[in-house]
Amino acid sequence: MKTTGSLLSTALLMLIAIPVAGPGHAASGSAPKVIVMAEGDQPVAEFTTAKCRKSRGSFVALTPRVNGYRMFVSIDDFSGYHTYDLVRGRNADPYVSMTLHGDAAFSTLYVPPFPVPGFGQVRFARKGKRMGVGFQPMFNEAGTDGVVFAGALKCQYKKKGK
Repeated sequence: MKTTGSLLSTALLMLIAIPVAGPGHAASGSAPKVIVMAEGDQPVAEFTTAKCRKSRGSFVALTPRVNGYRMFVSIDDFSGYHTYDLVRGRNADPYVSMTLHGDAAFSTLYVPPFPVPGFGQVRFARKGKRMGVGFQPMFNEAGTDGVVFAGALKCQYKKKGK
């Protein structure tokens, strides 16, 4: 497995240190971003925005592609803008997946063939304009490679009537 102990500890610190609750917690002038870290604690992508959609008990967010990575967040049992725990499992709700160059790469739906702790959250600011998200570690389907990610991004909703 390529995910290192220092990578995991860095991600945990990021989950604690990066403001995800709302604009009042961020340094003024700082843009929110979700940082994706891969092997060797190297940032491989930074997401600042996502197209978000809320409808009848569900929520989805899709980021633009950055360095080949794209993140998808799904909450099937959406009950409002608050905090949702992310867990690993084939039927997890909510869940996060990432593609790399358009191919399925990493997901909280994938369970590696070895025991490993994992935790994360999706957290919304009031009215859902900012979404914090983080998980560590998130694996590929085989459990041979992983990423960690944490931070916040701006949710862009389609204008009503358009």
